[in-house]
This record gives sequence, C-alpha cells and structure tokens, in this order.
Amino acid sequence: MFESKRTQEERFKEAETLYDKDKCKKAFPLFESLANEGYVPAQIYMGACYLHGKGIKKNLTKAAEWFYKAAEQGDDEAQRYLGLCYFNGFGVTENYETAAEWYRKSAEQGNVHSQNLLGICYYKGEGVPQNFETAAQWFRKAVSQGDVSGRIWLDNLKRKGS
Repeated sequence: MFESKRTQEERFKEAETLYDKDKCKKAFPLFESLANEGYVPAQIYMGACYLHGKGIKKNLTKAAEWFYKAAEQGDDEAQRYLGLCYFNGFGVTENYETAAEWYRKSAEQGNVHSQNLLGICYYKGEGVPQNFETAAQWFRKAVSQGDVSGRIWLDNLKRKGS
C-alpha cells in the first residue's frame, strides 16, 4: 500500500510532541533528520538537545553549530541562542562583541529576549561601548511588547540617574 509522504511540519510536530513528553531519545533522530534537510525549527531543537543533553550526550560545540545553521537562515530565536553561546563560551570562544552582534540581529526582528540582552550589553558595556541611552532604547522596545524584565532594567537606569 502506498503511504503518502508526511510533510516536514507533520514530522516536526511528532518530534516536538515526543520531546515535550520527555521522550527525547525518540525525538532526537526525528529532529536530526529534519535538521539535516535544513528545516530551521528542527535545527534549533538540535541545538537545544545538545546544549542540555536531552536525547543525546551534551555537546556544546555541536549545540553552537546547530544554532549557527539556523541563525544564518535568519531565525531570530536561533540568533539569540547563538548570542548566548558566544556570551557564555558555550561551544565557541567567549566573545562579547560577537554575542552582541547576534543579539542585535535577533532584536531588530523584534525578539523581546534579545532586546533585553542587547540592552544589558549596552548597560554594562559588554561587547559594545557602554551607553545608557541606547540601553534604555532597547529596554523600551522590550517593554512595549509587555516584557517585565525590560521594565526592571529601565528602573535600574532611572535609579542611576541616566
């Protein structure tokens, strides 16, 4: 009997359901197959699996590689994760400047988490020149999306008198 080929999205949903049910070892090969086909959501999950050791042995280098593949395709969440890898030295050489670049790419697409992270970079002068006004601009963007963390950082800036 002929079985129609399932779409990438259908196979991804199956893998995601397994992952969510904490059946990561069963989900991993499904994600891997899709990721190797260039399917961005699966590439992000591959990065997360390797980052956290879910379904496979923890491997920070492979995590960063998968995040990079998805980030290069313009995915804002992958760009944020890759920024975190560079900021913390997870699988790559720690580099605040490169982290800030990836945060910016993600933040410019409206990723609220990256807007906060980039704001923090400017607040602390990590990877970018310290600039409280630019930090405030990024925190305001996050707050405009309902983010509480951005509000806390803005309050910190007000207390500093900036």
